[in-house]
Amino acid sequence: MAAADPSSDALNDQESELYDRQIRLWGVQAQKRMSSSKVLYAGFTGVCAEAAKNLVLAGIHATIQDHRAATYADLGTNFFLTAEDVGKNRAASCQARLQQLNNLAKVDAEERSLEELEDAYFKQFTCICLSGAPLHQQKRIDGICRSAGVFLYVVESFGFYGYLMLDLGQGFSYRKELGENKGLSDPIPVAFPSIEEAVGAPWSTLKNRWGPVSKVYALAQLMLEFEEKHGRRPGASDGDTMTSVAQQCLKRNGLPTDFIASDETAVLCAQAQVEINPVCAVLGGILGQEVIKALSQKGTPAHNVFLFDGTTSEGKVMLTPPAAK
Repeated sequence: MAAADPSSDALNDQESELYDRQIRLWGVQAQKRMSSSKVLYAGFTGVCAEAAKNLVLAGIHATIQDHRAATYADLGTNFFLTAEDVGKNRAASCQARLQQLNNLAKVDAEERSLEELEDAYFKQFTCICLSGAPLHQQKRIDGICRSAGVFLYVVESFGFYGYLMLDLGQGFSYRKELGENKGLSDPIPVAFPSIEEAVGAPWSTLKNRWGPVSKVYALAQLMLEFEEKHGRRPGASDGDTMTSVAQQCLKRNGLPTDFIASDETAVLCAQAQVEINPVCAVLGGILGQEVIKALSQKGTPAHNVFLFDGTTSEGKVMLTPPAAK
């Protein structure tokens, strides 16, 4: 079977047969939108591998971007890699196996780094799933996406923790089910803050019905802060340095310096460069669902951060910055 043409606005006979179950679930027009969409997985981590599997099976075209070589550690979370791929480019190694899932969804590979890709490159996609990128690259790519109307999902798993941050732009709207045989609601508009606005909100302002800001969110931002300062994610030997970074960040964000204890920063350092398969599976599943919601324009999107704590198996959605009262 030949891959479908992403520019086509119609479903051919092969697509109608293959996606019959999906069409019954969300309708022909939604399936058309998905079949004509292109998703860039920028950084093919274990989380993105999970999401790509689900979305390619749903008929959504994919481009895998990664300039890094596969390692033995990757084999535990990225099921598109084998031991023979260690030392080879991750994107190129995964392309053929991802393509085998669905020949009607075109799968490409991009081996250049994010730094090497010009702004225009990102504008060709419907949405981008960004993983493993430093904060300054997240902000850069988000600015490009907002100007071009491209949906952005920043997703990270680190040890037992993970988070997903969405930016669907200022003009996004969706419909929700009104109940059995009642159809869909009128379009509901929702404006998303930029990544820079989201991470710039003081942590002391992010209180909700669960209490103060989630420690998962604080730990994730500490990890990114460390990377901005040192050019890499923290490792197991960086406990003292991370404690200093944490105290500075907590003070700057209006929280007591003991909000994150030194043993918690030590655990963060031990886990920051580690992906765990069950966490990737949960977070990748959520990411796939959120992409389908945006592309089909059906279902309430997470607004705008989803947090997962694998130690308690809890997932929570929070808004940052908080809505004005």
